[in-house]
Amino acid sequence: MLNHLRTINSSTIVPLAATNTLQLTETLQITPLFDIQHEDVTHAYYEGLQSRLQAIQGPFAASHLVNFLHSAIEGDWFDKRHETQLRRSIGFLFGEIHGQVLTPNGTCRPDMTTLVTLNQKDEQRGYRAGRLWFFYEATPAERVLTDDELLKRLREYVVDSVMWNDSEGVWSYTAACLLGELSGHLFSLTPQEQQAREAEYRYWREKVDPQ
Repeated sequence: MLNHLRTINSSTIVPLAATNTLQLTETLQITPLFDIQHEDVTHAYYEGLQSRLQAIQGPFAASHLVNFLHSAIEGDWFDKRHETQLRRSIGFLFGEIHGQVLTPNGTCRPDMTTLVTLNQKDEQRGYRAGRLWFFYEATPAERVLTDDELLKRLREYVVDSVMWNDSEGVWSYTAACLLGELSGHLFSLTPQEQQAREAEYRYWREKVDPQ
């Protein structure tokens, strides 16, 4: 698992703006799943984290994000008149998703291997695609979304969704793809993922050049 937290001496508290970390105690800082640039998102993410760090349940389902987006669409939160409310809600949502896979001391729970549970094939495919993009295709800069970029991505999903044929299937795939991408900050690429990627690469290479 990747190191996403930092333990510091209580006499050396570093400003959050300089480190993009959330300080849960005097000695524990946790790095969010994306680069937070708005103070209201910082507070909301912190509250989401804190609300889940003591939980003993498993991770949220990938559909948790889809359900939130459906509710936000119904409430017209993406009409650019509710930016503050939308940012806070997104901050809290991803904070609680993150907190659900952590122990109270901020480390990843040893029984967790994914950021969310993947109950449908579309979710499994999307999550895997997001992780492979993160580890194999994204540049270092592309691997870190800002809160504004995350909001822009979600808004693009909402706009595009009116043209989706199998809307629920595409929603499941698309949301899981984003979650898989964000999971790269917590969960390292596994040998199984590497082997599957290499096998697919060999397969398609032989298709293109059978010699």
